[in-house]
Amino acid sequence: MWLGLDDTDSLDGGCTTLVFHELLEALPCDYGEPRLTRLWPFAAQRTRGNASLSVEIYTDESIVEWLNDYWKEHILPLKGEISISTHSDRKQYPSDPGMTLFVEQPDESHYWKAVRGESSIIEGGHQWGGQGRIGAAASCAWRESNPTWEGIAWRKGLREVSEESLTKVDCMEGTFLCRDPRTNRGLIAPRGPCPVMFGVRATSQKVATMATNELIHGSAQTIGHRVFKTNQASGD
Repeated sequence: MWLGLDDTDSLDGGCTTLVFHELLEALPCDYGEPRLTRLWPFAAQRTRGNASLSVEIYTDESIVEWLNDYWKEHILPLKGEISISTHSDRKQYPSDPGMTLFVEQPDESHYWKAVRGESSIIEGGHQWGGQGRIGAAASCAWRESNPTWEGIAWRKGLREVSEESLTKVDCMEGTFLCRDPRTNRGLIAPRGPCPVMFGVRATSQKVATMATNELIHGSAQTIGHRVFKTNQASGD
């Protein structure tokens, strides 16, 4: 079965990757490799990021009752978060979380539509919530023909990554987009209020894991980390 999640954040904070990480930690079943999919960044009701999440879970439809309870307690309360941008005139919309569960992957065309332009909610499976169902289903539909990987860690307090660790990771064969080549400024740590400590991209799971471990060693305290298979910087 395929489980997807999207749209739990706002400009004031929150992070769908962390919400999904916590969901995976709580799942009462085994699951495969978590996937992070970047979708069309100009969707009218996009909140902050354009990343949606999905994973294959190894269970049957008995999981629906558990997911329903988890949704009500942990994800639905995130609905409605909104703030106004201080640097853009773009209209901001409140978070509208969505979760989807499909016995089989949705048709691949839904993924391509959501990556290339405005998309809409599709029917089928079990679905919870609102607009986030679009990205959640699109992530489930990705066939990962040409993936990369990203290791993400979430901070407990201050966001602080050592320059020494960043330099080591930047020199690893297989990492990419760690620094801005024009300014030499690090690109792995966001600068807003979200809980992400860093996100490091790599061309293999092994390198992403090595880089993540190095950065955690040189970071302020984190509350967790995970490596995601992604469609970033690829033909997908």
